[in-house]
Amino acid sequence: MDKLTDSIIEAVFSNYIEIYEIDLENDYIKLVYLQDKALSLGLDKEGVYSEFNRKYSRERVEKEYARERERRGALENLRKELGEKESFEFSYTVNSDKVRTVEFKRLLMDDNGKPIKALMGYKRILDDRAEVFKLKLERKKHRDLLEEKLNEAKAASLEKLRFLSNMSHDIRTPISSMMGYINLSKTHIDNKDLVLTYLDKMESNSEQLISLINDVLDISRIESGRASIEEYQQSLYSIIEEVKDLIDPIAQSREQNFNVNIEVENEEILADKLRLVKILSNILTNAVKYTHRCGTIDFTIKEDLERKEEGYVAYLFEIKDNGVGISEEFLPHIFDPFERENDREIAAIQGTGLGLSIARELTKMLSGELEVESEKYKGTKVTIAMKFKLFRQDILANKPNLIHESNFRRAEDLANQRTFERKRFLIVDDNEANLEILSTFLQDLGASTDTATNGFDALNKFKKSRIYQYNAVLMDIKMPIMNGNDTTREIRKLSNRTLAAVPIVGISANVYPQDRLDSLDAGMDAYLVKPVNTTELIRVLKEVML
Repeated sequence: MDKLTDSIIEAVFSNYIEIYEIDLENDYIKLVYLQDKALSLGLDKEGVYSEFNRKYSRERVEKEYARERERRGALENLRKELGEKESFEFSYTVNSDKVRTVEFKRLLMDDNGKPIKALMGYKRILDDRAEVFKLKLERKKHRDLLEEKLNEAKAASLEKLRFLSNMSHDIRTPISSMMGYINLSKTHIDNKDLVLTYLDKMESNSEQLISLINDVLDISRIESGRASIEEYQQSLYSIIEEVKDLIDPIAQSREQNFNVNIEVENEEILADKLRLVKILSNILTNAVKYTHRCGTIDFTIKEDLERKEEGYVAYLFEIKDNGVGISEEFLPHIFDPFERENDREIAAIQGTGLGLSIARELTKMLSGELEVESEKYKGTKVTIAMKFKLFRQDILANKPNLIHESNFRRAEDLANQRTFERKRFLIVDDNEANLEILSTFLQDLGASTDTATNGFDALNKFKKSRIYQYNAVLMDIKMPIMNGNDTTREIRKLSNRTLAAVPIVGISANVYPQDRLDSLDAGMDAYLVKPVNTTELIRVLKEVML
Protein backbone atom coordinates (compact mmCIF):
# COMPACT_ATOMS: atom_id res chain seq x y z
CA MET A 1 0.00 0.00 0.00
CA ASP A 2 1.10 3.58 -0.66
CA LYS A 3 1.60 6.15 2.10
CA LEU A 4 -1.70 7.90 1.37
CA THR A 5 -3.67 4.66 1.72
CA ASP A 6 -1.92 3.91 5.02
CA SER A 7 -2.82 7.35 6.31
CA ILE A 8 -6.45 6.96 5.25
CA ILE A 9 -6.71 3.58 6.99
CA GLU A 10 -5.16 5.13 10.11
CA ALA A 11 -7.71 7.90 9.84
CA VAL A 12 -10.61 5.43 9.63
CA PHE A 13 -9.45 3.67 12.77
CA SER A 14 -8.93 7.04 14.45
CA ASN A 15 -12.65 7.73 13.95
CA TYR A 16 -12.54 10.52 11.38
CA ILE A 17 -15.71 11.72 9.65
CA GLU A 18 -14.01 13.23 6.59
CA ILE A 19 -10.42 13.54 5.39
CA TYR A 20 -9.03 16.01 2.88
CA GLU A 21 -5.66 16.16 1.19
CA ILE A 22 -4.06 19.64 1.02
CA ASP A 23 -1.40 20.56 -1.54
CA LEU A 24 0.60 23.18 0.36
CA GLU A 25 2.59 24.19 -2.71
CA ASN A 26 -0.31 24.71 -5.10
CA ASP A 27 -2.95 25.85 -2.59
CA TYR A 28 -5.33 23.03 -3.50
CA ILE A 29 -7.67 20.78 -1.46
CA LYS A 30 -9.67 17.64 -2.32
CA LEU A 31 -11.79 15.12 -0.41
CA VAL A 32 -10.07 11.73 -0.09
CA TYR A 33 -12.19 9.93 2.49
CA LEU A 34 -15.82 10.08 3.67
CA GLN A 35 -16.83 7.62 6.39
CA ASP A 36 -20.62 7.99 6.02
CA LYS A 37 -22.59 10.30 3.74
CA ALA A 38 -25.10 10.81 6.53
CA LEU A 39 -22.33 12.33 8.65
CA SER A 40 -20.93 14.51 5.86
CA LEU A 41 -20.19 18.10 6.81
CA GLY A 42 -21.44 19.24 3.41
CA LEU A 43 -18.16 20.86 2.40
CA ASP A 44 -16.86 21.37 -1.14
CA LYS A 45 -15.12 18.20 -2.37
CA GLU A 46 -12.23 20.10 -3.96
CA GLY A 47 -11.01 23.59 -4.82
CA VAL A 48 -8.64 26.38 -3.82
CA TYR A 49 -7.64 25.69 -0.21
CA SER A 50 -7.22 29.35 0.88
CA GLU A 51 -10.78 30.14 -0.23
CA PHE A 52 -12.06 26.95 1.42
CA ASN A 53 -10.39 27.90 4.71
CA ARG A 54 -11.64 31.51 4.62
CA LYS A 55 -15.20 30.62 3.60
CA TYR A 56 -15.56 27.76 6.07
CA SER A 57 -14.17 29.76 8.99
CA ARG A 58 -16.33 32.81 8.35
CA GLU A 59 -19.58 31.08 7.38
CA ARG A 60 -19.67 27.86 9.42
CA VAL A 61 -17.71 28.58 12.60
CA GLU A 62 -19.20 30.48 15.54
CA LYS A 63 -18.10 34.10 15.60
CA GLU A 64 -15.92 33.92 18.72
CA TYR A 65 -13.87 31.04 17.22
CA ALA A 66 -13.90 32.09 13.55
CA ARG A 67 -10.77 34.25 13.52
CA GLU A 68 -8.71 31.64 15.39
CA ARG A 69 -9.96 28.82 13.09
CA GLU A 70 -9.00 30.82 10.00
CA ARG A 71 -5.57 31.71 11.40
CA ARG A 72 -4.69 28.17 12.48
CA GLY A 73 -5.85 26.73 9.15
CA ALA A 74 -4.03 29.29 6.95
CA LEU A 75 -1.39 27.95 4.53
CA GLU A 76 1.40 29.95 6.19
CA ASN A 77 0.55 28.52 9.60
CA LEU A 78 0.25 24.96 8.25
CA ARG A 79 3.72 25.20 6.70
CA LYS A 80 5.10 26.59 9.97
CA GLU A 81 3.46 24.17 12.45
CA LEU A 82 3.81 21.05 10.30
CA GLY A 83 7.43 21.96 9.69
CA GLU A 84 7.97 21.77 13.45
CA LYS A 85 5.76 18.76 14.33
CA GLU A 86 4.02 15.87 12.62
CA SER A 87 0.48 16.93 13.50
CA PHE A 88 -1.65 19.30 15.55
CA GLU A 89 -5.35 19.68 16.32
CA PHE A 90 -7.81 22.09 17.94
CA SER A 91 -11.54 22.32 18.69
CA TYR A 92 -14.24 24.92 18.13
CA THR A 93 -18.02 25.18 17.80
CA VAL A 94 -19.91 25.68 14.57
CA ASN A 95 -23.16 27.57 14.00
CA SER A 96 -25.23 24.43 14.66
CA ASP A 97 -23.84 24.51 18.21
CA LYS A 98 -21.82 21.36 17.57
CA VAL A 99 -18.20 20.84 18.40
CA ARG A 100 -15.69 20.22 15.66
CA THR A 101 -12.18 18.91 16.24
CA VAL A 102 -9.94 19.23 13.20
CA GLU A 103 -6.52 17.59 12.92
CA PHE A 104 -3.80 18.52 10.44
CA LYS A 105 -1.17 15.86 9.66
CA ARG A 106 2.03 16.18 7.73
CA LEU A 107 1.94 13.83 4.67
CA LEU A 108 4.93 14.62 2.46
CA MET A 109 8.07 16.80 2.74
CA ASP A 110 10.44 18.05 0.06
CA ASP A 111 14.22 17.51 -0.01
CA ASN A 112 14.69 20.59 2.17
CA GLY A 113 12.48 19.21 4.92
CA LYS A 114 9.54 21.52 4.19
CA PRO A 115 5.99 20.07 4.22
CA ILE A 116 4.37 20.02 0.76
CA LYS A 117 1.29 17.87 1.39
CA ALA A 118 -0.94 17.45 4.43
CA LEU A 119 -4.12 15.74 5.53
CA MET A 120 -6.99 17.57 7.22
CA GLY A 121 -9.33 15.28 9.15
CA TYR A 122 -12.54 16.05 11.05
CA LYS A 123 -12.96 13.76 14.05
CA ARG A 124 -16.21 12.20 15.18
CA ILE A 125 -17.32 13.41 18.65
CA LEU A 126 -19.63 11.01 20.45
CA ASP A 127 -21.34 13.51 22.77
CA ASP A 128 -21.60 16.99 21.30
CA ARG A 129 -23.45 18.42 24.30
CA ALA A 130 -20.74 17.51 26.77
CA GLU A 131 -18.01 18.74 24.44
CA VAL A 132 -19.85 21.99 23.71
CA PHE A 133 -20.29 22.61 27.42
CA LYS A 134 -16.63 21.80 28.10
CA LEU A 135 -15.38 23.99 25.26
CA LYS A 136 -17.61 26.94 26.18
CA LEU A 137 -16.62 26.64 29.83
CA GLU A 138 -12.96 26.75 28.88
CA ARG A 139 -13.60 29.71 26.60
CA LYS A 140 -15.49 31.51 29.36
CA LYS A 141 -12.55 31.00 31.73
CA HIS A 142 -10.19 32.61 29.23
CA ARG A 143 -12.66 35.44 28.59
CA ASP A 144 -13.19 36.04 32.32
CA LEU A 145 -9.43 36.02 32.92
CA LEU A 146 -8.91 38.46 30.07
CA GLU A 147 -11.67 40.71 31.41
CA GLU A 148 -10.17 40.53 34.91
CA LYS A 149 -6.73 41.54 33.61
CA LEU A 150 -8.30 44.32 31.56
CA ASN A 151 -10.17 45.64 34.60
CA GLU A 152 -6.97 45.48 36.65
CA ALA A 153 -5.12 47.46 33.98
CA LYS A 154 -7.92 50.04 33.87
CA ALA A 155 -7.95 50.31 37.67
CA ALA A 156 -4.16 50.70 37.74
CA SER A 157 -4.38 53.41 35.09
CA LEU A 158 -7.08 55.27 37.03
CA GLU A 159 -5.08 54.89 40.24
CA LYS A 160 -2.04 56.34 38.49
CA LEU A 161 -4.06 59.30 37.20
CA ARG A 162 -5.54 59.88 40.67
CA PHE A 163 -2.07 59.69 42.21
CA LEU A 164 -0.67 62.21 39.73
CA SER A 165 -3.66 64.49 40.25
CA ASN A 166 -3.22 64.39 44.03
CA MET A 167 0.53 64.89 43.71
CA SER A 168 0.04 67.85 41.40
CA HIS A 169 -2.43 69.45 43.80
CA ASP A 170 -0.38 68.83 46.94
CA ILE A 171 2.87 70.03 45.35
CA ARG A 172 1.32 73.12 43.77
CA THR A 173 -0.37 74.23 47.02
CA PRO A 174 2.80 75.03 49.03
CA ILE A 175 4.61 76.30 45.93
CA SER A 176 1.73 78.67 45.24
CA SER A 177 1.87 79.90 48.85
CA MET A 178 5.63 80.45 48.67
CA MET A 179 5.32 82.41 45.43
CA GLY A 180 2.61 84.53 47.02
CA TYR A 181 4.75 85.31 50.07
CA ILE A 182 7.72 86.14 47.82
CA ASN A 183 5.60 88.73 45.99
CA LEU A 184 4.32 90.11 49.30
CA SER A 185 7.89 90.33 50.59
CA LYS A 186 8.91 92.37 47.55
CA THR A 187 5.93 94.66 48.04
CA HIS A 188 6.69 95.24 51.74
CA ILE A 189 10.48 95.05 51.52
CA ASP A 190 10.87 98.06 53.83
CA ASN A 191 8.81 96.45 56.58
CA LYS A 192 11.40 94.12 58.14
CA ASP A 193 9.05 92.51 60.69
CA LEU A 194 6.42 91.75 58.07
CA VAL A 195 9.01 90.30 55.65
CA LEU A 196 10.37 88.08 58.45
CA THR A 197 6.82 86.82 59.04
CA TYR A 198 6.49 86.00 55.33
CA LEU A 199 9.88 84.24 55.40
CA ASP A 200 8.73 82.09 58.32
CA LYS A 201 5.61 81.13 56.35
CA MET A 202 7.71 80.33 53.27
CA GLU A 203 9.90 78.09 55.41
CA SER A 204 6.82 76.32 56.76
CA ASN A 205 5.51 75.71 53.23
CA SER A 206 8.91 74.48 52.03
CA GLU A 207 9.00 72.01 54.94
CA GLN A 208 5.53 70.82 53.97
CA LEU A 209 6.71 70.31 50.38
CA ILE A 210 9.82 68.39 51.47
CA SER A 211 7.68 66.25 53.81
CA LEU A 212 5.36 65.37 50.91
CA ILE A 213 8.26 64.43 48.63
CA ASN A 214 9.84 62.30 51.37
CA ASP A 215 6.51 60.55 51.98
CA VAL A 216 6.09 59.76 48.28
CA LEU A 217 9.66 58.43 48.11
CA ASP A 218 8.99 56.29 51.19
CA ILE A 219 5.88 54.81 49.54
CA SER A 220 7.85 54.21 46.33
CA ARG A 221 10.70 52.46 48.16
CA ILE A 222 8.32 50.26 50.13
CA GLU A 223 6.19 49.23 47.13
CA SER A 224 9.24 48.51 44.96
CA GLY A 225 10.86 46.40 47.69
CA ARG A 226 13.88 48.71 47.91
CA ALA A 227 13.27 49.65 51.53
CA SER A 228 15.67 47.73 53.78
CA ILE A 229 15.92 47.15 57.53
CA GLU A 230 19.09 48.16 59.37
CA GLU A 231 19.17 47.00 62.98
CA TYR A 232 21.63 48.36 65.53
CA GLN A 233 21.82 48.58 69.29
CA GLN A 234 19.24 51.07 70.51
CA SER A 235 17.83 52.35 73.77
CA LEU A 236 14.05 52.47 73.63
CA TYR A 237 14.11 55.42 76.04
CA SER A 238 16.36 57.45 73.70
CA ILE A 239 14.11 56.62 70.72
CA ILE A 240 11.00 57.77 72.62
CA GLU A 241 12.86 60.90 73.75
CA GLU A 242 13.70 61.70 70.11
CA VAL A 243 10.06 61.22 69.06
CA LYS A 244 8.94 63.39 71.98
CA ASP A 245 11.35 66.13 70.90
CA LEU A 246 9.78 66.06 67.42
CA ILE A 247 6.16 66.21 68.61
CA ASP A 248 6.43 68.47 71.68
CA PRO A 249 6.86 71.79 69.79
CA ILE A 250 3.87 71.04 67.52
CA ALA A 251 1.65 70.10 70.46
CA GLN A 252 2.75 73.15 72.46
CA SER A 253 1.96 75.45 69.54
CA ARG A 254 -1.62 74.14 69.73
CA GLU A 255 -1.70 74.33 73.53
CA GLN A 256 -2.34 70.58 73.73
CA ASN A 257 -1.56 68.20 76.56
CA PHE A 258 0.98 65.70 75.21
CA ASN A 259 1.56 63.00 77.81
CA VAL A 260 4.22 60.32 77.44
CA ASN A 261 4.20 57.31 79.76
CA ILE A 262 6.79 54.56 79.34
CA GLU A 263 6.64 51.39 81.43
CA VAL A 264 9.33 48.95 80.30
CA GLU A 265 12.04 46.94 82.04
CA ASN A 266 13.99 45.85 78.96
CA GLU A 267 15.07 48.88 76.94
CA GLU A 268 18.29 47.75 75.17
CA ILE A 269 17.19 46.30 71.83
CA LEU A 270 18.30 45.70 68.27
CA ALA A 271 16.10 47.88 66.09
CA ASP A 272 15.89 50.02 62.98
CA LYS A 273 15.72 53.38 64.72
CA LEU A 274 14.86 55.45 61.62
CA ARG A 275 11.91 53.21 60.72
CA LEU A 276 10.55 53.12 64.27
CA VAL A 277 10.84 56.90 64.70
CA LYS A 278 9.08 57.37 61.33
CA ILE A 279 6.19 55.11 62.34
CA LEU A 280 5.64 56.73 65.74
CA SER A 281 6.10 60.31 64.52
CA ASN A 282 3.65 59.78 61.64
CA ILE A 283 0.94 58.50 64.01
CA LEU A 284 1.60 61.18 66.63
CA THR A 285 1.68 63.98 64.05
CA ASN A 286 -1.76 62.86 62.87
CA ALA A 287 -2.99 62.78 66.47
CA VAL A 288 -1.80 66.37 67.04
CA LYS A 289 -3.19 67.65 63.71
CA TYR A 290 -6.63 66.10 64.16
CA THR A 291 -7.02 67.05 67.83
CA HIS A 292 -8.50 70.43 68.70
CA ARG A 293 -6.54 73.16 70.38
CA CYS A 294 -6.15 72.41 74.13
CA GLY A 295 -6.96 68.74 73.45
CA THR A 296 -5.09 65.74 74.86
CA ILE A 297 -2.78 63.15 73.29
CA ASP A 298 -1.62 60.23 75.45
CA PHE A 299 1.37 58.17 74.30
CA THR A 300 1.90 54.98 76.30
CA ILE A 301 4.66 52.41 75.83
CA LYS A 302 4.58 49.15 77.76
CA GLU A 303 5.81 45.58 77.47
CA ASP A 304 3.39 43.06 76.02
CA LEU A 305 3.81 40.17 78.48
CA GLU A 306 1.41 37.91 76.56
CA ARG A 307 3.79 37.87 73.57
CA LYS A 308 6.95 37.41 75.64
CA GLU A 309 9.57 35.15 74.05
CA GLU A 310 13.09 34.09 75.01
CA GLY A 311 15.65 36.55 73.67
CA TYR A 312 12.97 39.04 72.56
CA VAL A 313 10.92 41.83 74.08
CA ALA A 314 7.42 42.75 72.83
CA TYR A 315 6.16 46.32 73.13
CA LEU A 316 2.74 47.90 72.79
CA PHE A 317 2.76 51.51 71.59
CA GLU A 318 -0.62 53.14 72.27
CA ILE A 319 -1.47 56.61 70.95
CA LYS A 320 -4.83 57.95 72.08
CA ASP A 321 -6.40 61.36 71.40
CA ASN A 322 -9.72 63.11 71.94
CA GLY A 323 -9.74 64.66 68.47
CA VAL A 324 -12.19 64.73 65.56
CA GLY A 325 -12.15 60.95 65.14
CA ILE A 326 -12.93 58.87 62.04
CA SER A 327 -16.36 57.84 60.82
CA GLU A 328 -17.26 54.16 60.67
CA GLU A 329 -17.77 54.45 56.89
CA PHE A 330 -14.27 55.81 56.29
CA LEU A 331 -12.35 53.45 58.62
CA PRO A 332 -11.82 50.76 55.91
CA HIS A 333 -10.07 53.39 53.73
CA ILE A 334 -7.72 54.98 56.26
CA PHE A 335 -4.66 53.15 54.88
CA ASP A 336 -5.34 54.03 51.23
CA PRO A 337 -2.68 56.47 49.95
CA PHE A 338 -3.91 60.07 49.53
CA GLU A 339 -7.34 59.20 50.97
CA ARG A 340 -8.82 61.73 53.40
CA GLU A 341 -12.30 61.76 54.86
CA ASN A 342 -14.72 64.10 53.09
CA ASP A 343 -15.36 66.29 56.09
CA ARG A 344 -15.36 70.09 56.26
CA GLU A 345 -13.36 70.16 59.48
CA ILE A 346 -10.77 67.68 58.20
CA ALA A 347 -10.48 69.42 54.82
CA ALA A 348 -9.26 72.54 56.61
CA ILE A 349 -6.29 70.62 58.09
CA GLN A 350 -3.13 70.31 55.99
CA GLY A 351 -2.24 66.75 55.06
CA THR A 352 -1.65 64.39 52.15
CA GLY A 353 -3.23 61.16 53.39
CA LEU A 354 0.11 59.30 53.24
CA GLY A 355 1.11 59.20 56.92
CA LEU A 356 -0.96 56.19 57.97
CA SER A 357 -0.17 54.29 54.75
CA ILE A 358 3.56 54.65 55.36
CA ALA A 359 3.24 53.82 59.07
CA ARG A 360 1.35 50.60 58.36
CA GLU A 361 3.70 49.44 55.59
CA LEU A 362 6.78 50.13 57.72
CA THR A 363 5.16 48.33 60.66
CA LYS A 364 4.58 45.29 58.43
CA MET A 365 8.23 45.49 57.29
CA LEU A 366 9.26 45.27 60.97
CA SER A 367 6.90 42.27 61.44
CA GLY A 368 4.56 44.32 63.62
CA GLU A 369 0.83 44.98 63.67
CA LEU A 370 -1.02 48.30 63.57
CA GLU A 371 -4.68 48.66 64.58
CA VAL A 372 -6.91 51.72 64.59
CA GLU A 373 -10.04 52.27 66.67
CA SER A 374 -11.99 55.48 66.28
CA GLU A 375 -15.32 57.16 66.90
CA LYS A 376 -16.42 60.31 65.14
CA TYR A 377 -16.04 63.44 67.30
CA LYS A 378 -14.76 61.40 70.25
CA GLY A 379 -11.22 60.49 69.26
CA THR A 380 -8.89 57.81 67.93
CA LYS A 381 -6.72 55.10 69.43
CA VAL A 382 -3.83 53.56 67.48
CA THR A 383 -2.12 50.44 68.83
CA ILE A 384 1.18 49.19 67.43
CA ALA A 385 2.48 45.78 68.52
CA MET A 386 6.15 45.05 67.81
CA LYS A 387 8.76 42.54 68.88
CA PHE A 388 12.50 43.25 69.05
CA LYS A 389 15.60 41.20 69.77
CA LEU A 390 17.10 41.99 73.14
CA PHE A 391 20.61 43.42 72.95
CA ARG A 392 23.16 41.45 74.95
CA GLN A 393 26.85 42.02 75.57
CA ASP A 394 27.68 38.50 74.38
CA ILE A 395 26.20 39.41 70.98
CA LEU A 396 28.44 42.45 70.97
CA ALA A 397 31.52 40.28 71.53
CA ASN A 398 30.73 38.22 68.42
CA LYS A 399 29.44 41.05 66.25
CA PRO A 400 31.18 44.28 67.14
CA ASN A 401 29.89 46.02 64.06
CA LEU A 402 26.32 45.87 65.36
CA ILE A 403 26.96 49.03 67.35
CA HIS A 404 26.47 52.10 65.21
CA GLU A 405 28.54 55.03 66.40
CA SER A 406 25.72 57.48 65.78
CA ASN A 407 23.77 55.81 68.55
CA PHE A 408 26.29 56.90 71.20
CA ARG A 409 26.59 60.54 70.41
CA ARG A 410 24.40 63.46 69.58
CA ALA A 411 25.49 66.50 67.66
CA GLU A 412 26.79 68.91 70.28
CA ASP A 413 26.25 72.64 70.28
CA LEU A 414 27.32 73.91 66.86
CA ALA A 415 27.77 77.52 67.90
CA ASN A 416 31.09 79.30 67.49
CA GLN A 417 30.64 79.46 63.73
CA ARG A 418 33.76 81.59 63.52
CA THR A 419 35.55 78.23 63.29
CA PHE A 420 35.26 78.75 59.54
CA GLU A 421 37.25 81.95 59.43
CA ARG A 422 40.15 81.78 56.97
CA LYS A 423 38.85 78.45 55.65
CA ARG A 424 38.43 78.00 51.88
CA PHE A 425 35.98 75.70 50.11
CA LEU A 426 35.49 74.59 46.51
CA ILE A 427 31.76 74.31 45.73
CA VAL A 428 30.80 72.27 42.66
CA ASP A 429 27.20 72.41 41.35
CA ASP A 430 25.58 72.97 37.97
CA ASN A 431 22.77 74.99 39.56
CA GLU A 432 23.62 78.68 40.01
CA ALA A 433 21.10 79.12 42.85
CA ASN A 434 22.71 76.31 44.83
CA LEU A 435 26.17 77.81 44.26
CA GLU A 436 25.01 81.23 45.44
CA ILE A 437 23.23 79.89 48.55
CA LEU A 438 26.12 77.70 49.70
CA SER A 439 28.74 80.35 48.91
CA THR A 440 26.86 83.09 50.76
CA PHE A 441 26.20 80.84 53.75
CA LEU A 442 29.87 79.87 54.11
CA GLN A 443 31.05 83.42 53.50
CA ASP A 444 28.73 84.61 56.27
CA LEU A 445 30.62 82.18 58.53
CA GLY A 446 33.88 83.86 57.61
CA ALA A 447 35.05 81.40 54.92
CA SER A 448 36.01 82.11 51.31
CA THR A 449 34.75 80.06 48.37
CA ASP A 450 35.52 79.12 44.79
CA THR A 451 32.93 77.57 42.47
CA ALA A 452 32.72 75.27 39.46
CA THR A 453 29.65 74.25 37.45
CA ASN A 454 30.71 70.72 36.49
CA GLY A 455 33.14 68.03 37.57
CA PHE A 456 35.58 68.57 34.69
CA ASP A 457 36.09 72.27 35.53
CA ALA A 458 36.33 71.44 39.23
CA LEU A 459 39.01 68.82 38.59
CA ASN A 460 41.10 71.23 36.51
CA LYS A 461 40.73 73.97 39.12
CA PHE A 462 41.68 71.55 41.88
CA LYS A 463 44.75 70.24 40.03
CA LYS A 464 46.07 73.83 39.78
CA SER A 465 45.46 74.58 43.46
CA ARG A 466 48.14 74.75 46.14
CA ILE A 467 48.40 72.15 48.88
CA TYR A 468 45.87 72.95 51.63
CA GLN A 469 44.34 75.72 49.48
CA TYR A 470 40.97 74.05 49.99
CA ASN A 471 39.87 72.77 53.37
CA ALA A 472 37.03 70.77 51.77
CA VAL A 473 35.12 70.26 48.53
CA LEU A 474 31.29 70.36 48.41
CA MET A 475 30.37 68.17 45.45
CA ASP A 476 27.04 67.85 43.62
CA ILE A 477 26.47 64.39 42.05
CA LYS A 478 24.39 64.84 38.88
CA MET A 479 26.24 67.29 36.64
CA PRO A 480 26.98 67.58 32.91
CA ILE A 481 30.35 66.61 31.36
CA MET A 482 31.61 64.84 34.52
CA ASN A 483 29.48 63.82 37.49
CA GLY A 484 30.44 64.16 41.13
CA ASN A 485 31.31 60.51 41.73
CA ASP A 486 33.69 60.37 38.73
CA THR A 487 35.27 63.67 39.77
CA THR A 488 35.86 62.32 43.27
CA ARG A 489 37.54 59.19 41.86
CA GLU A 490 39.84 61.34 39.73
CA ILE A 491 40.80 63.52 42.71
CA ARG A 492 41.59 60.42 44.79
CA LYS A 493 43.90 59.19 41.98
CA LEU A 494 46.11 62.33 42.00
CA SER A 495 49.81 61.60 42.45
CA ASN A 496 50.11 64.30 45.11
CA ARG A 497 48.68 62.33 48.02
CA THR A 498 48.12 65.44 50.16
CA LEU A 499 45.93 67.00 47.48
CA ALA A 500 44.19 63.67 46.85
CA ALA A 501 43.20 63.40 50.52
CA VAL A 502 41.11 66.60 50.58
CA PRO A 503 37.76 66.08 52.40
CA ILE A 504 34.88 65.76 49.91
CA VAL A 505 31.24 66.12 50.96
CA GLY A 506 28.58 64.97 48.50
CA ILE A 507 25.49 67.19 48.31
CA SER A 508 22.73 65.75 46.14
CA ALA A 509 18.98 65.52 45.57
CA ASN A 510 19.40 61.74 45.17
CA VAL A 511 17.82 60.32 48.32
CA TYR A 512 18.02 56.55 47.94
CA PRO A 513 20.43 54.62 50.21
CA GLN A 514 22.20 53.14 47.17
CA ASP A 515 22.99 56.65 45.89
CA ARG A 516 24.70 57.45 49.18
CA LEU A 517 26.66 54.17 49.10
CA ASP A 518 27.77 54.79 45.49
CA SER A 519 29.16 58.22 46.45
CA LEU A 520 30.92 56.92 49.55
CA ASP A 521 32.39 54.06 47.47
CA ALA A 522 33.67 56.66 45.00
CA GLY A 523 35.71 58.19 47.83
CA MET A 524 33.51 60.86 49.39
CA ASP A 525 33.83 61.43 53.13
CA ALA A 526 30.18 62.31 53.75
CA TYR A 527 26.88 62.66 51.92
CA LEU A 528 24.11 65.22 52.49
CA VAL A 529 20.68 65.35 50.85
CA LYS A 530 19.24 68.53 49.37
CA PRO A 531 17.75 70.77 50.60
CA VAL A 532 20.71 70.99 52.94
CA ASN A 533 20.05 71.58 56.63
CA THR A 534 22.62 74.26 57.54
CA THR A 535 23.15 72.92 61.06
CA GLU A 536 23.87 69.49 59.64
CA LEU A 537 26.22 71.00 57.05
CA ILE A 538 28.24 72.76 59.78
CA ARG A 539 28.44 69.56 61.80
CA VAL A 540 29.61 67.47 58.83
CA LEU A 541 32.21 70.03 57.71
CA LYS A 542 33.63 70.18 61.22
CA GLU A 543 33.88 66.39 61.27
CA VAL A 544 35.59 65.94 57.90
CA MET A 545 38.06 68.81 58.51
CA LEU A 546 39.32 67.36 61.80
